[in-house]
Amino acid sequence: MLCAVMTVFENGTGWPSDVSENDVRYYDIFNLYDRVNWKEAGITSRELDKWWAEHKERDNARKEREAVELMNKRNKALNKLTFDERILLGLPGKLV
Repeated sequence: MLCAVMTVFENGTGWPSDVSENDVRYYDIFNLYDRVNWKEAGITSRELDKWWAEHKERDNARKEREAVELMNKRNKALNKLTFDERILLGLPGKLV
């Protein structure tokens, strides 16, 4: 959940489409981060920023690993096909 919220803070995805830079609500949305009661949250904004940067690095590494695993599974499955099956499926005759 925190990832989703931090992503919104970071790049503004998910804001209502009718909110523009000329709208007072635009500034209210981006000032939310500054209005957090950090003492009550038990963390500083700097600590949260550090955690967020580390989390994004780990998340990107996980996504890269998953992409490689998926490609390996795909290639393993495609390698089981005969030449004729590959042609019928519109795939190249040989894997690169």
